[in-house]
Amino acid sequence: MMKKKILVLATLILALALAGATGAWAGNNSNVRVLVDGQELHPDVPAYINSDNRTMLPYRAVSEALGATVDWNEADQSVTVRYEGKTVVMKISSSP
Repeated sequence: MMKKKILVLATLILALALAGATGAWAGNNSNVRVLVDGQELHPDVPAYINSDNRTMLPYRAVSEALGATVDWNEADQSVTVRYEGKTVVMKISSSP
């Protein structure tokens, strides 16, 4: 089940990245849809294509749709995602 969710997420990200890179949706952000396991998400923050033609996804909505828990830490401006014993922590404005 975990492999399927990872594959779906990777496929979604790749498809949206390729569409953004080719400019297929550029200028018409209303066509950006987010699907997880074949179900369309309707997050409170919509996916969109920015001025650099990069597809921006609502990380919380996608993560939670895959079964992860997402926590925001206002004090250090970080988000923590937990899924099946694994944890990812990301900070706003930090580089990899």
